[in-house]
Amino acid sequence: MNDYSLNNDVLQELFGLASNQTLLLTLLIMVSINIGVEIFRFVSKWALSNKSKKDKRLILIEEKRIKILEQLFQSLDSLTLYDNSQDQELLAKLKDINKFMTRNKIYIPKEFQKHTNNILDYFKNILTDYRNRDYEKETKLFNKYCNAFNK
Repeated sequence: MNDYSLNNDVLQELFGLASNQTLLLTLLIMVSINIGVEIFRFVSKWALSNKSKKDKRLILIEEKRIKILEQLFQSLDSLTLYDNSQDQELLAKLKDINKFMTRNKIYIPKEFQKHTNNILDYFKNILTDYRNRDYEKETKLFNKYCNAFNK
């Protein structure tokens, strides 16, 4: 008993508290503030972790999209190497590009689908009549694709 009263007197002198109830109230307030701060830290850490996961996912999707668009451009660019004696090879390449585009449609934005279809239509016209080949038009079509990619 004596030790308790001595401790109580010391605490009252140190903190200037009038009773044990005030000490208990102060202790409860400090503990609740500490718990609140810890809950806030936990929630903010969790939110940042989820944002980081989402950012990583978006980066992976964008990398895959860029890789597919580069492959598509290389395939389209290879079409310019065919001449009028290679009709069957050109037709097979057009079909391959169309299949590639269909398989990877989820990664190819609509703007690139439009440009790719324009290029494919141009080469289909060349396939029907080689005299329709216009190198300036080819350059314009590929420049549109490149400009869209470099936006």
